[in-house]
Amino acid sequence: MALAKRSSEVREILVKALVRPATYFGPPRVGFPRLLTALKVADVAGSTVCQEKNQEVTALDRWDKVRDMLLSWIRTQLLSGPPALKRDVRQLGLVLRLMREWQGDATDINWMLIDEDLELLEAKAWEKLPKGTPRRGRRLSEHQKRIIASVELLRQCGQKARCQMVVEALKAWGVKRDWITVSNLWSWYKSYRLHHPERHALPRYWLKIIYPYILPQLKEYLRGASNQLNGRLDSNASVSDKPSALRRRNG
Repeated sequence: MALAKRSSEVREILVKALVRPATYFGPPRVGFPRLLTALKVADVAGSTVCQEKNQEVTALDRWDKVRDMLLSWIRTQLLSGPPALKRDVRQLGLVLRLMREWQGDATDINWMLIDEDLELLEAKAWEKLPKGTPRRGRRLSEHQKRIIASVELLRQCGQKARCQMVVEALKAWGVKRDWITVSNLWSWYKSYRLHHPERHALPRYWLKIIYPYILPQLKEYLRGASNQLNGRLDSNASVSDKPSALRRRNG
């Protein structure tokens, strides 16, 4: 925070990192249609690249890894969703029945035991999801909280036109926001005291979380600032080493 108050370059690095659209917790959220399209392409990419690159067999291995990663991602999103309902179990039974009629016993699956398992699953599943506890107020996303933290960071650094600066940082990520929207979001958070942490603590809270992501940029900036300072010191030292008469003649 102290370095951000002294350096506009550091403030720019921190604000851009804070307003990054992608989440810092876990993989980004991607819709299932897009994930399934990616899986379809990845499934055939290995063989296609292998043929086009003169039987480069390593392409099969790397694209198999990409496909497995996508499958794991899809499974994670499925498991993080709501629990299966009775109608979901019935849908599974319908799909399995169609596959059984098509493939028969070639799958080496004991379908009698599968039917018993489906009955058990349906008995244990919810008929419908239980209603949650009524919630008052507005729920902010992680990205919105980081936008508020970036405005608050600039305010604590004494930056003018801070909302417009956040808008420019969002624009660099391809996100369009009006400065009034950003300002209203920041102002609204101040009036809603049930949020934790409070607004003045948000910058430090989020910067601690994203610190590993911005550390390389900060190191690069400090390295450049140090080299620039050393260059100035060397230049001043070379001037001071000249004889006084020569300095006056050149001066």
